[in-house]
Amino acid sequence: QNVWLQGAFGRLTLGQQGSTFHSAVTWDNTNLFGGWSAVHGGSRRTGLKFATMLEGPFNVEVMIQDDGSKGDGSGDSALDRRELSANIALGSLATVSAGYLDQDDGGMDAWGGSVGGSAGGLSWDAGYVASRNLDTDWKRYGLYGGYAMGPGTIYAYYEDLNDHADENDYLLFGYSHSLGTNTRIIVEHQRADVGQDRTALAVRVDF
Repeated sequence: QNVWLQGAFGRLTLGQQGSTFHSAVTWDNTNLFGGWSAVHGGSRRTGLKFATMLEGPFNVEVMIQDDGSKGDGSGDSALDRRELSANIALGSLATVSAGYLDQDDGGMDAWGGSVGGSAGGLSWDAGYVASRNLDTDWKRYGLYGGYAMGPGTIYAYYEDLNDHADENDYLLFGYSHSLGTNTRIIVEHQRADVGQDRTALAVRVDF
């Protein structure tokens, strides 16, 4: 749930909403086994966000969060997490985005970007993200491509992970078929360079 105020220059939203950082850097449009959605708390966060609504191709978002669960235990009232993103639309063909995240928990910061677009039934995304905290650094990059055919979409996804302790590549193939409003049948198969392959058949209902 959230509440918002909107004016000529933008929208201010308080509550659960899309993560500014995640939206800027993700290339993961899979349904079940994609890896990026779970990183840094997922695609939705609870906080205060301002998003510009400028007349033109360029816009920015700023999001701050303070749930009291992070900090040094000494009553520090500093914000727990800060996110910033910028994007520019290159016509209808593609949108280029960049994002930055600073989080008190673990002394972590992250940055990255993505580019994606669609034409006809074809959609695509490519992205890169790097993170640094007190223990380790890691990097991810990957690609997504999908093609819509009537009520269904066939797609492929690739992800490369390198965190100096765990290096792995993932290749995924999937198909999503709409059964009506908010309901889909999904088949996905993921092949990992290290570890087990995974296959799933699922029914997804969005509320």
